[in-house]
Amino acid sequence: MRVSNWFIRVVVLVTFTVGVSSLKAQQYTFTNFDYPGGSNTAAYGINISGQVTGYYYNGGWHGFLRSSDGSTFTSFDYPGNVGSTFAHGINDSGQIVGSYPFDAAGSGFLRSSDGSTFTSVNDPSAFGFSNGGGFGTVAHAINNSGQITGFYYTDNNFHGFLLSSNGSTFTTFDDPSSAPMQTVADGINASGEITGSYYDASGTLHGYLRSSDGSTFTNFDDPSAAGPEGTTAWGINDSGLIVGYYFDASGIGHGFLRNGDGTFINFDDPSATGGTYPIGINDSGQIVGIYVDSGGTHGFVTSSLVPTNKDQCKNNGWMTLYRADGSSFKNQGDCIQYVNTGK
Repeated sequence: MRVSNWFIRVVVLVTFTVGVSSLKAQQYTFTNFDYPGGSNTAAYGINISGQVTGYYYNGGWHGFLRSSDGSTFTSFDYPGNVGSTFAHGINDSGQIVGSYPFDAAGSGFLRSSDGSTFTSVNDPSAFGFSNGGGFGTVAHAINNSGQITGFYYTDNNFHGFLLSSNGSTFTTFDDPSSAPMQTVADGINASGEITGSYYDASGTLHGYLRSSDGSTFTNFDDPSAAGPEGTTAWGINDSGLIVGYYFDASGIGHGFLRNGDGTFINFDDPSATGGTYPIGINDSGQIVGIYVDSGGTHGFVTSSLVPTNKDQCKNNGWMTLYRADGSSFKNQGDCIQYVNTGK
């Protein structure tokens, strides 16, 4: 089974000299999961404590919150929209953003940390908001200060937005290279840097990083990307590490981690037969996303990229690990010293 980039949005040996490497499976531990009793599980966001949010299908689409140890799942729906709730992002306090439903009457939402309150998020420029119908606003990510990013639809185009932490101001933006205006915002970190994707004039997808003040867009592609589906960027952490996926010539998705220096590490869930689609990353380097097999879509969460024991540094493991501040290691000894001393 294959999964399209649109489905992901709507429903879902190191060689640094060429700017891309392949992350061996043993450097990551993949924990795969499904919502109990549900199907087509999609993991979208993860916070520093390891709580994961996303959505699943069981007679309709529902949001979920998975505990950090994976022992507990909490299902939720936007009030009055049971079966049409899609959770996308979570911050360290447990606030969750998403959309309800993801169709002709789409609106974004903010769920409080305790789950007692839902607040609609509607960009006033969205067609659905201003015309009482039509595709509207999708909230994709929230940082620890409460800034929310996502995208809205109007005039047959998608535009990124940034909502201020007090909820009073929407700022619209488009990647200058997008043609026509087809920009989607997917992730935001504590400094306000935003990552996402845009379509160029030929219909090919590319990733971008927007600076915190909005003055600069850095566009990028995974060097292994092939075909018009291109590169899709989704999540960013406070160290500037970006995750997403690229498509090969057969239209299958593969995960990437983009370092601060612009190099890429590519990886796949060992259980995936139809593609690996990373969506979120926390400040410990844990990544969540979707993998596809013959049974449909499933969630995954990886181990941390920050080493906790010296064995992780051996056999070139140090090459795919990082300090908590996002900096890389010089060699195996440097990695082991960090494990032992934190420096």
